[in-house]
Amino acid sequence: MIKHPWFKFYADDWLTGTMDITLEEEGAYLRVVALIFSKEGPIPDNDRWLAGMCRISVRKWRIIKKCLVESGKIDIEGNLISNARASKELRERAENSLKASRAADERWRKNSDRNDQASEKQQNEGCERITDAYAESMPTRTRKKERKISAAKHAALGNSSTPNTIDLSDPKTQLYHRGKEVLGKSGAGQITKLLAALDDNVPRTRAAIETASTKAEPRSYVAKMINLRTEEISDVPPAAVLLDNKGRPMRNPDGSWFLNPVVTL
Repeated sequence: MIKHPWFKFYADDWLTGTMDITLEEEGAYLRVVALIFSKEGPIPDNDRWLAGMCRISVRKWRIIKKCLVESGKIDIEGNLISNARASKELRERAENSLKASRAADERWRKNSDRNDQASEKQQNEGCERITDAYAESMPTRTRKKERKISAAKHAALGNSSTPNTIDLSDPKTQLYHRGKEVLGKSGAGQITKLLAALDDNVPRTRAAIETASTKAEPRSYVAKMINLRTEEISDVPPAAVLLDNKGRPMRNPDGSWFLNPVVTL
């Protein structure tokens, strides 16, 4: 899964907005906000996990959580914890990412059209040069006859249908076409694996391909993404997974394993 490694931090807003809580509560609040941005959405209301992430006891975390809720810093709906400012920033980030992806698609389409037109023009010019050279090498009477035949052929070709082209109106076709440009002609299999790893989400896969195009080794970058995503949804729990009160491995809302931060650090 592609994640943004940063989020906006407005110093004045933070200092003003945390004047009503203690330094300990502010530290836990910052941890919660960072986790929401890391997960790119609300996080589970799991006291044991959040206490571990804040490196405090469960009893202490429950006291701090109550204060954060009462002061309006966090919201709890169902079994999820969210923050209004973080949710707004994540929505804007997703909208900007979608706009950038659409703009990249439009630029790519325009460049592709220009390249196709230039290629067709070069082919036509080449055919005309070959025809003229062949005609000049023949006797005068034969040349006239061949020119008449050539003119008839050109007229017939002008009325015929254009060659079949790739249907770029289909987003999935665009994905594979662009993917082969970035990963090479043999990259179709890797594109299919990446698409499956991202839950058949074409826009996210296309965005990943565009990111790979900026790397020195695009194929290695895509392979790492596929491996990371495969490990993330694996059904085999790692040794560092946290257990619930019945001894069963715990999962995050996105399906990944609920890891003990103390063990994984």
